[in-house]
Amino acid sequence: MHKKTFETTEGLTTILVVDDVADFRGYVARILQMLGYDVWQAEDGPSALKVCQENGRSPDLAVLDVSLPGATGPEVAQWLQQCYEGLGVVYMSGYAASYLRAMGILPDGVPFLRKPFGPHDAAQAIAHVLAKRNGDHQEQSSNAESCLATAAD
Repeated sequence: MHKKTFETTEGLTTILVVDDVADFRGYVARILQMLGYDVWQAEDGPSALKVCQENGRSPDLAVLDVSLPGATGPEVAQWLQQCYEGLGVVYMSGYAASYLRAMGILPDGVPFLRKPFGPHDAAQAIAHVLAKRNGDHQEQSSNAESCLATAAD
Protein backbone atom coordinates (compact mmCIF):
# COMPACT_ATOMS: atom_id res chain seq x y z
CA MET A 1 0.00 0.00 0.00
CA HIS A 2 1.23 3.48 -0.81
CA LYS A 3 1.50 6.27 1.71
CA LYS A 4 -1.31 8.81 1.37
CA THR A 5 -0.15 12.12 -0.01
CA PHE A 6 -3.42 14.05 -0.22
CA GLU A 7 -6.68 13.22 1.51
CA THR A 8 -9.88 13.32 -0.50
CA THR A 9 -13.39 12.33 0.43
CA GLU A 10 -12.66 8.84 -0.95
CA GLY A 11 -9.26 8.45 0.79
CA LEU A 12 -6.18 7.84 -1.35
CA THR A 13 -5.82 10.28 -4.24
CA THR A 14 -6.24 8.53 -7.59
CA ILE A 15 -4.57 9.75 -10.76
CA LEU A 16 -5.40 8.52 -14.24
CA VAL A 17 -2.41 8.58 -16.64
CA VAL A 18 -3.31 8.54 -20.34
CA ASP A 19 -0.50 8.18 -22.87
CA ASP A 20 -0.29 6.00 -25.97
CA VAL A 21 3.43 5.30 -25.42
CA ALA A 22 3.43 2.41 -22.93
CA ASP A 23 7.00 2.98 -21.70
CA PHE A 24 6.41 6.64 -20.92
CA ARG A 25 2.99 5.93 -19.39
CA GLY A 26 4.68 3.38 -17.12
CA TYR A 27 7.41 5.88 -16.24
CA VAL A 28 4.84 8.50 -15.21
CA ALA A 29 2.87 5.88 -13.25
CA ARG A 30 6.00 4.87 -11.33
CA ILE A 31 6.77 8.51 -10.48
CA LEU A 32 3.24 9.05 -9.21
CA GLN A 33 3.26 5.82 -7.21
CA MET A 34 6.56 6.87 -5.62
CA LEU A 35 4.84 10.13 -4.65
CA GLY A 36 2.12 8.10 -2.91
CA TYR A 37 -0.72 8.20 -5.41
CA ASP A 38 -3.01 5.41 -6.55
CA VAL A 39 -2.50 5.27 -10.34
CA TRP A 40 -4.70 3.99 -13.15
CA GLN A 41 -3.33 3.77 -16.69
CA ALA A 42 -4.90 3.99 -20.15
CA GLU A 43 -3.59 4.30 -23.69
CA ASP A 44 -6.33 6.50 -25.21
CA GLY A 45 -9.65 8.21 -24.52
CA PRO A 46 -12.01 5.23 -24.76
CA SER A 47 -9.73 3.07 -22.62
CA ALA A 48 -9.50 5.90 -20.06
CA LEU A 49 -13.28 5.95 -19.71
CA LYS A 50 -13.33 2.16 -19.51
CA VAL A 51 -10.72 2.11 -16.72
CA CYS A 52 -12.82 4.61 -14.73
CA GLN A 53 -15.96 2.57 -15.29
CA GLU A 54 -14.23 -0.66 -14.25
CA ASN A 55 -13.02 0.96 -11.02
CA GLY A 56 -16.51 2.25 -10.27
CA ARG A 57 -15.41 5.71 -9.20
CA SER A 58 -13.86 8.91 -10.43
CA PRO A 59 -10.16 9.59 -10.49
CA ASP A 60 -9.19 12.79 -8.68
CA LEU A 61 -6.94 13.98 -11.49
CA ALA A 62 -5.97 12.99 -15.03
CA VAL A 63 -2.51 13.41 -16.54
CA LEU A 64 -3.08 13.42 -20.31
CA ASP A 65 -0.74 13.37 -23.26
CA VAL A 66 -1.79 16.14 -25.64
CA SER A 67 -1.48 13.85 -28.69
CA LEU A 68 -3.47 10.64 -28.39
CA PRO A 69 -4.79 8.26 -31.05
CA GLY A 70 -8.26 9.27 -32.18
CA ALA A 71 -8.56 12.40 -30.04
CA THR A 72 -6.44 15.13 -28.51
CA GLY A 73 -5.73 15.25 -24.79
CA PRO A 74 -8.03 18.27 -24.41
CA GLU A 75 -10.85 16.34 -26.14
CA VAL A 76 -10.34 13.38 -23.80
CA ALA A 77 -10.33 15.81 -20.86
CA GLN A 78 -13.74 17.10 -21.99
CA TRP A 79 -15.13 13.55 -22.12
CA LEU A 80 -13.77 12.79 -18.66
CA GLN A 81 -14.96 16.07 -17.15
CA GLN A 82 -18.46 15.48 -18.52
CA CYS A 83 -18.46 12.15 -16.67
CA TYR A 84 -16.63 13.29 -13.55
CA GLU A 85 -17.43 16.79 -12.36
CA GLY A 86 -14.46 18.53 -10.76
CA LEU A 87 -11.81 16.28 -12.31
CA GLY A 88 -8.44 18.02 -12.31
CA VAL A 89 -6.27 17.81 -15.44
CA VAL A 90 -2.57 18.16 -16.19
CA TYR A 91 -1.41 17.95 -19.80
CA MET A 92 1.94 16.64 -21.02
CA SER A 93 3.77 16.63 -24.33
CA GLY A 94 7.21 16.58 -25.89
CA TYR A 95 6.24 19.78 -27.71
CA ALA A 96 6.59 23.18 -26.07
CA ALA A 97 3.43 24.60 -24.54
CA SER A 98 3.81 27.79 -26.60
CA TYR A 99 3.81 25.76 -29.82
CA LEU A 100 0.75 23.74 -28.77
CA ARG A 101 -1.10 26.94 -27.82
CA ALA A 102 -0.18 28.61 -31.11
CA MET A 103 -1.54 25.56 -32.97
CA GLY A 104 -4.79 25.82 -30.98
CA ILE A 105 -4.32 22.40 -29.39
CA LEU A 106 -3.58 23.39 -25.79
CA PRO A 107 -5.92 25.81 -24.00
CA ASP A 108 -4.39 28.85 -22.27
CA GLY A 109 -3.68 28.67 -18.57
CA VAL A 110 -3.82 24.90 -18.13
CA PRO A 111 -1.20 22.96 -16.15
CA PHE A 112 1.42 21.50 -18.48
CA LEU A 113 4.44 19.22 -18.16
CA ARG A 114 6.99 19.12 -20.97
CA LYS A 115 8.36 15.66 -21.62
CA PRO A 116 10.63 14.39 -20.34
CA PHE A 117 9.98 15.52 -16.79
CA GLY A 118 11.00 14.23 -13.40
CA PRO A 119 9.33 13.62 -10.06
CA HIS A 120 9.80 17.20 -8.81
CA ASP A 121 8.01 18.79 -11.78
CA ALA A 122 5.22 16.20 -11.66
CA ALA A 123 4.76 16.68 -7.92
CA GLN A 124 4.52 20.47 -8.29
CA ALA A 125 2.01 20.38 -11.15
CA ILE A 126 -0.20 17.81 -9.44
CA ALA A 127 -0.08 19.53 -6.05
CA HIS A 128 -1.10 22.80 -7.73
CA VAL A 129 -4.11 21.23 -9.47
CA LEU A 130 -5.22 19.25 -6.40
CA ALA A 131 -4.93 22.31 -4.15
CA LYS A 132 -7.05 24.34 -6.58
CA ARG A 133 -9.55 21.50 -6.95
CA ASN A 134 -9.85 20.95 -3.21
CA GLY A 135 -10.10 24.71 -2.65
CA ASP A 136 -13.07 24.89 -5.01
CA HIS A 137 -14.93 22.28 -2.92
CA GLN A 138 -16.43 20.80 -6.04
CA GLU A 139 -18.23 17.53 -5.59
CA GLN A 140 -17.62 14.72 -8.04
CA SER A 141 -20.36 12.78 -9.70
CA SER A 142 -20.08 9.68 -11.83
CA ASN A 143 -22.07 8.84 -14.93
CA ALA A 144 -19.41 6.58 -16.45
CA GLU A 145 -21.78 4.24 -18.29
CA SER A 146 -23.62 6.94 -20.20
CA CYS A 147 -20.42 8.92 -20.76
CA LEU A 148 -18.60 5.84 -22.06
CA ALA A 149 -21.34 5.31 -24.63
CA THR A 150 -21.36 8.98 -25.65
CA ALA A 151 -17.58 9.27 -25.96
CA ALA A 152 -17.29 6.06 -27.97
CA ASP A 153 -19.72 7.40 -30.63
